[in-house]
Amino acid sequence: MKRKIKFAPSLERADWLNLEQEIHALEEAGADMLHLDIMDRTYGETILFSPRIIPAIKQITNLPLDIHMYVSDPKVYFDEMFQCLNAHDYINLEMEAVQDLAKLMQLIREGGSIPAISIDIQTPVYMLEELVPYVDMVNVIIRSAGCRYQPIREHILEKIAQIRKLFLSQHKQFELEVDGSINFKDSVLLVEQGADILVLGTKVIFRKDLTYKESCQKLRSCLECR
Repeated sequence: MKRKIKFAPSLERADWLNLEQEIHALEEAGADMLHLDIMDRTYGETILFSPRIIPAIKQITNLPLDIHMYVSDPKVYFDEMFQCLNAHDYINLEMEAVQDLAKLMQLIREGGSIPAISIDIQTPVYMLEELVPYVDMVNVIIRSAGCRYQPIREHILEKIAQIRKLFLSQHKQFELEVDGSINFKDSVLLVEQGADILVLGTKVIFRKDLTYKESCQKLRSCLECR
């Protein structure tokens, strides 16, 4: 039986002036969760959503949130976030941006959310080895931000397969997410290597030629035919 692949549209690509309507449209289209990037320029060149938007989003949707934090000191936001998040929401820390990851993962688990790590395109898989017991989801960045679109390189597909093998070798249940300008063809290749969650942007969901529902249906069809 084929596993259910989760779709996580990135709210960075939504219409911010109509965010509530956008979220409801994504719900109706069949999104499984919402990906939310929080960035403070300590890792990357862009400032994105503030954590203070999280309670407002939680008031209007029951979809789980995948909160990807590109910040150097995420712990300062935890207490406020824990007040509105639940056991279905992910707090997803950028591996290269923080220290004491094992401790932070434990704090997230104790706070009642799912501890997750994002690993950048150039970071080797062995860096995850000591963190396997603490992590319930790994997000693999497959393309560097701002780079011109290129086909997925073979070593990225191998990296995804290696991460799944690493966790399975330690008998650890987890989810494997992929993120980085993913299109329909990419999605099939990534799922074949073991991806469970697809972070989706302008190349699948937020297109001008398809509605959100049509995009989700097309992607489901592509995955079912693989």
